[in-house]
Amino acid sequence: MKKIGLIKWFDSDKGFGVVLDADKKEFFLHHNNFKDDPSQLLTGSVIIFESRLGKIKNREEAFECTYITNSDDLKVIFDNLGKNDVIQIETKTYRNFRTYTNFKSFSILQVALKEFFQKNSDEEVILGLKNYFDKHLNSAFFIDFYEHIEKSLKEYEESERTLRILGSLQDYFGAHLDEIILFEVWFSKKFEYIGYKLQEDYEIPQDLFIKNSERLKINELKRIYDYSFGPNLCRILVLERFQVFDNKDIIEIEEYREYLSYLDVEDKLFFERKIYSLYKDRIFNEFEAKLQGFTVLDSHHDFSEYDILFKNIPKNLTLEDSNKIQDLIKLYIVKNCSSNYRFEIWLKGIIDEFDEDQIRSIFIDHNTSLERKYTILSKLEFEQKFNLLKNSLLTIGIEETYSILEGFLRKENELGYYFKLINQLFDENFWKDKIGAQLLFRLNSFIEDSSDENEKFNLFLRGYIKTVSEDIIYQRINELNRINFQKIINYYTNDANKIKEFLLIKVVSLDYQDLLWLYDIALKDLPTYKNLIVPDKCSHAYHLYIIRTSQRKQLYDFLRSKNVYCQVHYLPVHRHPYYQTLGFKKGDFPHSEKYYEECLSLPMYPSMTDVEQQFVNEKLKAFIN
Repeated sequence: MKKIGLIKWFDSDKGFGVVLDADKKEFFLHHNNFKDDPSQLLTGSVIIFESRLGKIKNREEAFECTYITNSDDLKVIFDNLGKNDVIQIETKTYRNFRTYTNFKSFSILQVALKEFFQKNSDEEVILGLKNYFDKHLNSAFFIDFYEHIEKSLKEYEESERTLRILGSLQDYFGAHLDEIILFEVWFSKKFEYIGYKLQEDYEIPQDLFIKNSERLKINELKRIYDYSFGPNLCRILVLERFQVFDNKDIIEIEEYREYLSYLDVEDKLFFERKIYSLYKDRIFNEFEAKLQGFTVLDSHHDFSEYDILFKNIPKNLTLEDSNKIQDLIKLYIVKNCSSNYRFEIWLKGIIDEFDEDQIRSIFIDHNTSLERKYTILSKLEFEQKFNLLKNSLLTIGIEETYSILEGFLRKENELGYYFKLINQLFDENFWKDKIGAQLLFRLNSFIEDSSDENEKFNLFLRGYIKTVSEDIIYQRINELNRINFQKIINYYTNDANKIKEFLLIKVVSLDYQDLLWLYDIALKDLPTYKNLIVPDKCSHAYHLYIIRTSQRKQLYDFLRSKNVYCQVHYLPVHRHPYYQTLGFKKGDFPHSEKYYEECLSLPMYPSMTDVEQQFVNEKLKAFIN
């Protein structure tokens, strides 16, 4: 049996080489097996040969080898129709004293046709191709047959010759076609191959569509529908197709939805339900088959396989059927889940219950991330949340517990990065209609109800309790530093007498440096006066203690009458006599002058006693009253 092949390589000095056929099979080639002069053999050349098993090395070899010559060779050439006959051949080029190796692709059929066209006249080419068309061509390969001819001509021949040969062939093919060729031309929209004028479409006999119905997809039906017999034929073809679609896969079933538009209302509704039912069953079976292949669930990596299934549930299922598949996945998750991973699937909402002791243990564990703690809280009912936070208070403390609660409330209510729970702890207006408000208030009440007076006093100073008893203040006032004493004063902000009483108690317990901040606190309660502000990152020597008041003259005279001697510091620089001679005058620096009109230095010196400071504070209060 004759074959056609491509020379992979040939050594003319040694007289042998290798030829490849369309199946990429190698045959040994010796010059003695060549009928013609083998000196013309080059890499990439095409030859016709027969094959046999060699006697010497028991290998396949080519014999009876010839070049492409005339139309008798066309039968062998076109034996490769419908095959992928492209072969990669190694080629070498020499440039600048160097050898470069490359790989070049050759189509055996294309190269063979090229040689046939080059060795034969137009008449011989046309006659040979017509003869092959009539006697040997498998009509199903007509499109492939024509396109190889066209491609070879356009690639290797001049345009005039190409048009001449193709024009003659088209007319002949159109006059001698059979119904298979006609359908193939219609199917591929290549009417010009049989000499038809270029236009969008041609109508062909409907019996050809019936014979080839299995090849007609939605795009073909759209074309047919516009023909004279189109609507009725489309309905017949679609109904025929629906009789055999029970064994289709999921993708094919989905494609069947497109055919519904060609049916009448009743048939459409019937098959629409049938398609969905079959599609749903296929999906369910596919998911169950995948789930049966899963084993022990013991890590996030294992769970990712189930998570992919959740995400791949088709969106075109009904909610009920989608939920059934979700339930199926959850069933296998619970079935395969190890005890070590059970908490994780509870956290993900796969199971509704989990051991509360383990939840408490995980919640108070410092290695548990805050995000996971927020998620734990979101999973629990109100009473469970409260009990979990109550246990947290008793084990990891109030500050860490409220820090967790702050993050949870921020996330649930989208309160933003700068939200601080301690600033809004008791603000009922702020918490109105917010998630978790009742939980917060319940926890606040628990802390207050379960704490003794000393604990409440400490919690008040830390901001976790709203009220404090006077008895405990009297007991512990002397231990308060400036910040905490200020909190007590703020709590009694509307009770000037109580503030005065606390100041008088406190003044006797402070040393000289602490008297300075007591002055500050005392003066805050006197609205007539302003303290001088000490900027951040600065400290005051306090060789003077200066206040500002719009009633400076009256206060000065009053304090002097009570034997409290004050002073004014200092005259603005630009008002000194020397600077007056330089042209400075009153009004040049209004802020300095305003300060000078209001400033007054209260008594302050190292030997000043607590009793003396208390005396000054009382006289300041008396002036206000």
